[in-house]
Parts: sequence; structure tokens; C-alpha cells
Amino acid sequence: MLVVYGRFGPVESLIGLIGRYLAVDFSSVIPILKLVAS
Repeated sequence: MLVVYGRFGPVESLIGLIGRYLAVDFSSVIPILKLVAS
């Protein structure tokens, strides 16, 4: 979502980097959230 939003602005590279870090964070957090939710 952040990466797509970045494509509409001049800060695509910055948003892209943030999106990559968030993606890494989410990839490690989502499994934990699934365990908590279940």
C-alpha cells in the first residue's frame, strides 16, 4: 500500500525503502498476530 502510494509522489524511493522495512516487520509480526488471534 505504501509502495503504491509512493508511485504517485516524488518520494517513491523513500516510501519504497520504508515499505520494504515495514514489509519485513509485518512478515515477522503477522504470524505472531495470527497466533494471538487464534
